[in-house]
Amino acid sequence: MFRFLMNIYVPVVVTGPQDTENDTNVQGEWFCPSSKTRAAHTILMLVATFVIPYMLNSIFTFYITAFLDTRLWLMQISHILAMCFPTFSPLLLILRYPRAPCFCS
Repeated sequence: MFRFLMNIYVPVVVTGPQDTENDTNVQGEWFCPSSKTRAAHTILMLVATFVIPYMLNSIFTFYITAFLDTRLWLMQISHILAMCFPTFSPLLLILRYPRAPCFCS
């Protein structure tokens, strides 16, 4: 499943002005992060939110399948881990960008 997700081709079009300057003054960057930094942090949070529960769920599923151990708590933890990403990713996005989206220009 993970190999399939890694091989999906997603075309991305980047528009806007090209920043070709070599900015060496990053004094204020610690206090007011740029949009690129915020986007990178958001992407890393979403990737970590997906990868960590997915790996743990894979380990639990392998254990349940290999040892035919059907204890209730193992099954419940496996189901909870499977629901982590769809549950927490919208919450992370909402908390990361609390402003309401502006659809009017």
